[in-house]
Amino acid sequence: MILCAPLFGGQQVGLKVVVVSGNGDENVINEIPPAPFAVRIVDAANHPITGAMVRFTAPSSGPGGSFPTGLTFNTISDEDGRALGLLYRPNSVEGAYSIQVRVEYQGESVMATIRQTNVLVAKKAKMSSKRKFVFVALAGAGAAIAAASGLGGDNGSSSAPSRPPAATITFGSSSIGGQ
Repeated sequence: MILCAPLFGGQQVGLKVVVVSGNGDENVINEIPPAPFAVRIVDAANHPITGAMVRFTAPSSGPGGSFPTGLTFNTISDEDGRALGLLYRPNSVEGAYSIQVRVEYQGESVMATIRQTNVLVAKKAKMSSKRKFVFVALAGAGAAIAAASGLGGDNGSSSAPSRPPAATITFGSSSIGGQ
């Protein structure tokens, strides 16, 4: 029986997986997320590893999803060490779960986890109370300018309308309008 030592005289590469995108994401159930999972495979010196075998695996039950190939998706890292988990579609079960990432290269293997949550509806960006105040203040100021300039109707004068007065609205150090 002949045994072959790994390349580089038996030295290990020091394989690492860095999750680039997808960790902590919330996905709307049954919709493909806007960006795929992305990992970067590097060696101990943080140099990219080209040609590493990468396997993304979704949970087999509960919250999760699938790839076009099923619960697993296999790919190879590119020249920048990147590997993408393409066309993942969350299932219809709400909740938190993990996508397992297994990487193999020159006899070494390493695992990583991408944490996800399936949600029924995407969260809407909340408008802060400060933004609500600015919006209301601007709307009120606009109404006041319109009333002061006589844009609301005929003021009974037969002469030509005069130029509306200039108005300045100031919020802290920012100003809107004026001369």
